[in-house]
Amino acid sequence: HDVKEMSEADIDRLAMFKDDITSDSECSDDARDAANEDMRFITVPGGMWEDFLEDDENPNRVELELDLVSDFLSTFIGEWNQNRTVVEFKADDGATTEDDADLINGIYRFDFRKGSGKLATDNAVDETATCGVGAMKLATVFEDEEDPENDNQSIEWRPVYNAYSTIYWDQAAKRIDKRDAGYCTQLDQFTPDAFEKQFPGHKPVSAYTPNYRRGLNWNSGTSKDSIFIATRYEVVKVKVTMHIYNNLGTGKIEAFEDEEHEKIKDEPQADDLRVFVRTREISKQVVEKTVFSGDAILKSTRRIAGKWIPIIPFYGYRAYVDGIETYRGLVRKLKDAGRLFNMQVSQLAENASSAGQEVPIFAKSQMLGEDVQQVWANKNNKPYLI
Repeated sequence: HDVKEMSEADIDRLAMFKDDITSDSECSDDARDAANEDMRFITVPGGMWEDFLEDDENPNRVELELDLVSDFLSTFIGEWNQNRTVVEFKADDGATTEDDADLINGIYRFDFRKGSGKLATDNAVDETATCGVGAMKLATVFEDEEDPENDNQSIEWRPVYNAYSTIYWDQAAKRIDKRDAGYCTQLDQFTPDAFEKQFPGHKPVSAYTPNYRRGLNWNSGTSKDSIFIATRYEVVKVKVTMHIYNNLGTGKIEAFEDEEHEKIKDEPQADDLRVFVRTREISKQVVEKTVFSGDAILKSTRRIAGKWIPIIPFYGYRAYVDGIETYRGLVRKLKDAGRLFNMQVSQLAENASSAGQEVPIFAKSQMLGEDVQQVWANKNNKPYLI
């Protein structure tokens, strides 16, 4: 289909969205870089040796990978699988009974199971244990997509992969649950073909490309051509006029927004038990969603269900250092010990494969020049003997 030209307002909004995600990323590049290193260390072949004793002049050196870190990580994940945290509703006033709370608990567990809650939560916990940060997303879906008369919706839990490089929070937010964030941007990765099918007629231009650590990418053949599309969730405060009635029959106060009141205004007025009290302007929080690429708004801004950004962050060890959010998982502090052990074992293997290290022997008169000693000096492996 033909893509419509963007209005001046949309052009300005797109520029603002791209500026925000760039600045939010730059504020946390070091933390994201460290998280990426942790993930690569434990999962990518050769990741244990990246940025460690690199020898470009001798690329064929032995680099064994004896894993000393996974046991700690697997133990934690195993304990999580046996003792997951769950949501539990409890009665908090006299009008609610324990039976009511049990009913809600059952409904929630059913929705959680049906909506892939376990998959999304376990993925977030796994990434958090590994690199210190994870996330999952809540969305609403129609109960029956094939029934146009069924408007009932349910919640779906969706996993967020590589949250350290795909979720960008408003840097003004300081709370661990990001409840104080004004906006959040999520990146989704597409191949060029998948992008064309999803957004026909649009140019495959990334909204933002995550900075892979030093450009390393063990599967660069696939990822280097990827298109990253951004979804921005923005908290908006709107003024709403409420029409308030006192229901003498139930003894409760009823309030209707302008749009709702316009549809039913004749009903309360015809009911003698409903007495109009007043109108009141309140501030209401809503969330708006916009999908954009590098050169176009792919899906227009629309309001979504709920009053909070539907991205749920997970953290391991988290702190603010010099005004920058930093975090780590279980891998970070175990890497040096693993690297040291692998360095020693690799050196032994290299010596064994070369039938031992041959050390030349010289007469003292042959090694009088101090400059030779300086050039050959090695405090660990003696280059020669007298």
